[in-house]
Amino acid sequence: MTAAVITIGVIAVIELAVIAWLMWLRRDETKDVIALADRLARRIQAPQVAAVELANDTDTASATYAPQALMPDDDQAYWESREQLAERAMREEVNAGGGDR
Repeated sequence: MTAAVITIGVIAVIELAVIAWLMWLRRDETKDVIALADRLARRIQAPQVAAVELANDTDTASATYAPQALMPDDDQAYWESREQLAERAMREEVNAGGGDR
């Protein structure tokens, strides 16, 4: 009877070792699956944020600098950026056309 219990114990320890080893081999795939689930959950919760992130990620190949995208629901950031854009356009127009007048 004691030999049977020892045998079952040894088999259980070997099984645990094999399971731990297999989990160790799959740890990178598990991280990828968790990251995928996280991205999908964010897309479901806030699709506009996912669209902005996608636009920022796919535009990185261009050599030109693009400012951070604005959140569509953030009115304060939208109007601030319009004011800054207007001020910059006014400065460029004054500097470019300063000699004509």
